[in-house]
Amino acid sequence: MCGKAEYTVIKYEAKDRVATIALNNPAVMNALDVAMVTEIVTAMDEAKDDENIKCIVLTGVDKAFCAGGDIMTLLSATLAQGADMIRKEGEELIRAFMGNPKPIIAAVNGYAVGAGLSLVLIADYVVAKESIKMGASFAKIGLIPDTGALYLLPRHVGLHRAKEIVYTGKNYTARQMLEWGIGNKVVPDEEFEDAVKEAAGMFAGGAGLAMGYAKLNMHRELDTSLHAALEMDAAAQAILMQTEDKNEGIQAFLEKRKANFQ
Repeated sequence: MCGKAEYTVIKYEAKDRVATIALNNPAVMNALDVAMVTEIVTAMDEAKDDENIKCIVLTGVDKAFCAGGDIMTLLSATLAQGADMIRKEGEELIRAFMGNPKPIIAAVNGYAVGAGLSLVLIADYVVAKESIKMGASFAKIGLIPDTGALYLLPRHVGLHRAKEIVYTGKNYTARQMLEWGIGNKVVPDEEFEDAVKEAAGMFAGGAGLAMGYAKLNMHRELDTSLHAALEMDAAAQAILMQTEDKNEGIQAFLEKRKANFQ
């Protein structure tokens, strides 16, 4: 089943309660440009608004997940154009990912460098092929990481390690990044598709409302006080206590069976 919108540089498929968004410009290794960002945001919003979708998978076509941003566009950008483009792309992507209550899996099938690493950092769960490389390659072209990477990277790996990754611009193996705190699962290449399906099935069968509130509150609480966080959690929990999912979860627990969340 295809998406409702017309897409040219991504592929969209909705099946078995999972929306799969595949970056589809292999000629430039799925590099981000304005068109790609616009279609990713549109697809994320389409999945968000589809009540049948419980989980979103973001991946890449061919050999790359995403090899960064569109360097050729940056070559000709003025100061104002560059700032507007990065701000627009960054803010729209952050909103589309972090403001989406549905869990987003980054299925890292190939190189995830530059802005590609940023997409990994703003996803909720990461499955990566053992053979792939990740890195913040901006230093090699005289730029700094954007799309939230400078904010999120230290929170994943610590400040000293984040500076190493940013300053050197080196690419690291998926297992090395996992050891440092980026990602959830690294698997042999031949097991990758099964691992992604397993993760998507796990989230698609979960309590969607509860996961959504938990995700949004965790993001909001990154920059708030403990008191404010407790207030947000209490408000969300009060709402969840009135849902059929809560009743089904408790009943399934008592009957020692798997819950059928709606």
